[in-house]
Amino acid sequence: MPRFRLVAGAHSLLLASIFTGAQIRFPQRVIVHESYNPITYENDIALIELNRPVTNVQPISALASSMLPYAIREGQQLVTAGWGRTGEEGSLSDVPLHTTVPLVSAHDCKDKLGSSIRTDLMICAGRVEGGMDACQGDSGGPLLLDEGSGRHTIVGIVSWGIGCARPDKPGVYTRVSAFGTWVCLATGVGCDDLVGQAFETDVPAPPPAPPYVMPQGRDPGPVAKILARLLRLLFWPSPCI
Repeated sequence: MPRFRLVAGAHSLLLASIFTGAQIRFPQRVIVHESYNPITYENDIALIELNRPVTNVQPISALASSMLPYAIREGQQLVTAGWGRTGEEGSLSDVPLHTTVPLVSAHDCKDKLGSSIRTDLMICAGRVEGGMDACQGDSGGPLLLDEGSGRHTIVGIVSWGIGCARPDKPGVYTRVSAFGTWVCLATGVGCDDLVGQAFETDVPAPPPAPPYVMPQGRDPGPVAKILARLLRLLFWPSPCI
């Protein structure tokens, strides 16, 4: 079993161990997708079952049945957040930062990052001019649809990118809606929500192949894409830079 702990409700990484409102949990079970490919980052998703529930925290739904079926279109503004680096050469942030990035179509994603990108398993989001993006240390963090009134839906998981915030190089995220059946079979959770797809793939998916450009994982570890981090732990005081 991996030797790590999960902290819910903390804001500052430096103060997490002494913050009285934080809840510390340990992994009961870790489920890494059996087809995860560390070269292409296909199926870049994992689950953690906690040793006991987190209390008084409203989780963000990964596949909210009330939102399905629906389609998020090109240009839709989405939110990504995390404690990662503030730039390619930047330092890790002590507090979570957030920014908005527009959804990039599957066609443009392939055009900018290579035709072998699996847009049935991944989605791209980023600004044409660059400047705002997830970065190393943000892996496993959320790509959120802000529904308003404090509601958010997870549509992606920070996976990989070519550098950080470069022009015409959008970030790549695991497409959460593609893994509802896997989550259901692995955990028995979310089986009632498997109705429709959160995204429409606008081109047929190609067969698995090495990427056109070698991707760079957004943290130094292996898969570590933890849906347990989708809990609503985020307090966003300032944008990523």
